[in-house]
Amino acid sequence: MQEIPIHCSYTDLIDPTELVPNPRNPNQHPKKQIELLAKIIQSQGWRTSVTVSKRSGFVVRGHGRLMIFTNLPLSPIKMVTKKN
Repeated sequence: MQEIPIHCSYTDLIDPTELVPNPRNPNQHPKKQIELLAKIIQSQGWRTSVTVSKRSGFVVRGHGRLMIFTNLPLSPIKMVTKKN
């Protein structure tokens, strides 16, 4: 699996399969957008973490970044910033 450098702040490193997308997220991410984002992250590293609500446990920012894990053979560790 490919290790991608992390260039952003985060509070935890967790397995992305443990993250729960917010079912009320109105944003749609076309396959092409996820593919392009994956290429950027592979070449530049992680610049922004996924944000998870401490209250609900849902992803509140970074659904597209989370989707990358279903498309790439990446390390199972992902950085997360937890917010109230």
